[in-house]
Amino acid sequence: MFIGSSNLAIVKNTFGFNVVHTIIKQMNNRLEECLLFNHGLFNHHAEQMAVIMECREGALIVEQINNIVHVMKLPFEYENIPVHIDFHVGCVSLRDGDTDTDAYSLQRKADIALNHAIEQKIDYYVYKRDADRTNRKNVGLLGSLNNAIATDQLLLHFQPKVDIHTGKMLGVEALLRWQHPEDGMIPPGNFIPQAEQTNLINPITEWVLDKALGRMSAWRGDGFHPVMAVNISARNLQDPAFEETVYSLLEKHNVPANRLELEVTESSLMNNPRHAIKLLTDLANSKITISIDDFGTGYSSLEYLCELPATIIKIDQYFVKNISQGKAIKNIIKSATKLAHSLDMEVVGEGVEDEEGLKFLADIGCDIAQGFYFSRPIPERELLTYALLN
Repeated sequence: MFIGSSNLAIVKNTFGFNVVHTIIKQMNNRLEECLLFNHGLFNHHAEQMAVIMECREGALIVEQINNIVHVMKLPFEYENIPVHIDFHVGCVSLRDGDTDTDAYSLQRKADIALNHAIEQKIDYYVYKRDADRTNRKNVGLLGSLNNAIATDQLLLHFQPKVDIHTGKMLGVEALLRWQHPEDGMIPPGNFIPQAEQTNLINPITEWVLDKALGRMSAWRGDGFHPVMAVNISARNLQDPAFEETVYSLLEKHNVPANRLELEVTESSLMNNPRHAIKLLTDLANSKITISIDDFGTGYSSLEYLCELPATIIKIDQYFVKNISQGKAIKNIIKSATKLAHSLDMEVVGEGVEDEEGLKFLADIGCDIAQGFYFSRPIPERELLTYALLN
């Protein structure tokens, strides 16, 4: 088993590197107490633990994994402060008759399982060949992305953002699609998260900005002047050339800065919050709109939220789509809307799919809506038709 975290880097940025050593030491103590069978316990690297365990009964293995998950969910302590860490477990079993049983292969499979658990936000995952095939395919897709950019396999669809009270379209969000010559239309979820783990996301974001701003320049001839929203990632915020790239593309396409909106997620902001705040403040000072995407699902603190130059908060679609599930979700949306308005921010409700969701958002004072109720992400020609009708 490999035991790793999806948010330890954020905690490290908050408290400093010493917090990692302290938490790993506490992890080690907890594992020694809860492991039931003959085992070896190792520091796989600075921020991961590895367990080699002897057990031949499947039910007992599951019980053992659940025990590990339980003790890892308990708060850790650093300088008398309780700290929550999202730990995940990736497992691989060695059985009689298996091939690829050398140490390197087993570690590779455990690592694939751990990455799968982290990506899917589940407590643990036991390695299966399907995960390996998916991993190999994803790696292959990443290897093809540069060629996809060069050969115009990528394209943009656009989803309208609508004034929740008048129904008037206020802007659009540019959403990336990949028309693969062999695999057909590849959903963004199959390649964007992987690209965000590498520097490939930088040329992809530049391509999206270039094409989106180019579209805006062309639309001006049709008398169409929406605000264009483009998603940016944590790696874009760490790219020293990113700010200049944005300004250069605005100038290239002669698009006013106030017609561009950059959407950043909470979690991407928290990787290096001070640097992100400075960069986004510089961009905001040039009249570019900054919005916080997927609000309510990240780890941002109120301290950083107050410092960010954002003027828009987008409530994550999970909450909007599940309004009918009960009072708790409605109260979360209400609280987020009230908080945003107290900070002089507008609120976008994502994932609006029906009249019930739209009415609730309107009743609590949400400003803008986006979702299938109005339109799916559509090609540019359909967007122009939509704009004329709305």
